[in-house]
Amino acid sequence: MPRVAASRPGGAPQGGAVSTGFAWTVPAVIVSVVDGDTFHLDLDLGWHVHLQARVRIARINAPELATEAGKAARAFAQALAGEATGALFTGRGFDKWGRPLGDLLIRTGRTLAYDYADAAVRAGHAVAMGTTTSAKS
Repeated sequence: MPRVAASRPGGAPQGGAVSTGFAWTVPAVIVSVVDGDTFHLDLDLGWHVHLQARVRIARINAPELATEAGKAARAFAQALAGEATGALFTGRGFDKWGRPLGDLLIRTGRTLAYDYADAAVRAGHAVAMGTTTSAKS
C-alpha cells in the first residue's frame, strides 16, 4: 500500500503543506465535530493528496462530552463549523494518541475568520491550557 504522506523531522507532512519550522499549514474541510476540542478534518496535503484525520485543537481544553457543558461546547463548535466557507489547519505536532495537534482557523463569509481556540475560550466553552478556571457549565 502506498504511503499517503511521508513525514519530515518534527512530524510535518510533505506535499502541499507549508512548513514553518515544526509547524505546517494546510487547507482543510470540516467533516464533523467530535467534541469541543476535537474535529474530523479533510486535510489537503497538496498534489491531490488528502488525509482524513481527527485533529486535536491546541492551547485549549473543552469539557468532556458526557457533561452538559461538553454538549454545549460541541454545539458551539458545530455552529461555527456550519457557517464555515473554508478552514486552515496549522499542525504543531501530535498529541499522545497520535492525532495531529494544532490551530484551526475557520473562515465564514468573505472576510471574517475565527481562531477556533480563541473563540471557544471567549465564549466560555473551553479553557486555555495551563489555566485552572473551568469552562462554562
